[in-house]
Amino acid sequence: SPEPPAEHVVEVDIDMENGPDGSAYLWGLWITEPGVDPRYEAIDHYGELDDEAHRDLTGRLAARIGELRSAAVAHGGTLALYHWSAAEFRPIAALARAGVIDEDRLGELGLVLAGQSVRGPEWIDLETVWRRNVITGRGSSVKTVIKLIGHEEHYAVDLPGGNESFVHYERALTDVAGGVDPAASEGVRWLRTYNEGDVKATWQIRRWLREHMPSLPRIEDWSTAAARR
Repeated sequence: SPEPPAEHVVEVDIDMENGPDGSAYLWGLWITEPGVDPRYEAIDHYGELDDEAHRDLTGRLAARIGELRSAAVAHGGTLALYHWSAAEFRPIAALARAGVIDEDRLGELGLVLAGQSVRGPEWIDLETVWRRNVITGRGSSVKTVIKLIGHEEHYAVDLPGGNESFVHYERALTDVAGGVDPAASEGVRWLRTYNEGDVKATWQIRRWLREHMPSLPRIEDWSTAAARR
């Protein structure tokens, strides 16, 4: 029978926010590790996203992943990075194909270029896990699924969604360009809060799968029962 997501010593739920052109400007991490309360961290950039900015942003992300990987080893275990859908890989794959980031940087991220995309054993697509094991008759976006399991309270902003995020991204860019500290920008605050909702939703879905997947009714059981009638 299907097995729920395996547990790892250090687990990170990760979600990317991108601008209208598809370039990532924010990576949010919901970090779960021994002896520390789960917490949110944002790795972001509010300014021109030229090649140097992309290398800096992915470098900071790679460094943080490296620290968490080392923490997992120190605790005698492994790291897992949970994301929702292949969309998280598109900006990194585009940068790799364009030569903006090299194989070494990809390796630090735990990824390799594979055709037009990237992949790595530490990165687990939780949407794929959901779609392979749960049939609902509904869509499989993270916002749809979190409602299905009754935990949409993780979103602490009005109108959470990609289109709304573009509006606040432009506001954040204007704030920072005008000299506002990112920590004081209302646009940045909205984006980080929205992103935190996404990674906490992934975390909650993963917990739900571990608790409920073993007891979910199976299609083969229904088929057998129908055949007997």
